[in-house]
Amino acid sequence: MRPSADSLPRIRRSLIAGLACCALVAVELGWRDDPLPPAQALVHAAAATPSQLVRTGQGHIPMPEGDPSAHAADLLVMPEGHPWSLMAFWFSGSREAAPDVQIASAHLVRGSDSWSPARYAVGRQDLGFGTTRLGNPVSWVDNKGRVHLFVVATGLGGWAAARIVHLRQRDAQSIAQPHGFEVQQVLPLSWLWNYSHLI
Repeated sequence: MRPSADSLPRIRRSLIAGLACCALVAVELGWRDDPLPPAQALVHAAAATPSQLVRTGQGHIPMPEGDPSAHAADLLVMPEGHPWSLMAFWFSGSREAAPDVQIASAHLVRGSDSWSPARYAVGRQDLGFGTTRLGNPVSWVDNKGRVHLFVVATGLGGWAAARIVHLRQRDAQSIAQPHGFEVQQVLPLSWLWNYSHLI
């Protein structure tokens, strides 16, 4: 059975739309960087019985001077042998989504109750592209002892048009310095211009 003459334009439009969608997906996949190797978790092989939590330190995490607001805190356990036992990351500023918000951090000195003064680990200017808001830090230490941060960055469109940016400490000394992280990549999570993703 042959299609009628008036159904041919609809079939052509459907084919063109399907080919355009396939081309968009192919272009998006071609732009993606090579994937990072999977994360390796460090576990104690001798843990035959359930572990007990033991308090190793406590104390008040300081705010950056003059910042009245903090949100979305993240705690990172540092590897054994590191002079710090914990790091904390959060976003700090005058209010959530304000232009002055930056990712703040502080660390707990191993074997003490003493937190370092807070400092800014990442600001909008560190990302190298148009960002109006920062938020929701999530941290991770790789098997070489390097600290990675994943943060939400928004531009036009607010949180609904957010992207997730992967940063890593620049070198062994930069972790103790302000703005010591550098961008690795914007995570490729969606073919729709990589928008609308939050941590």
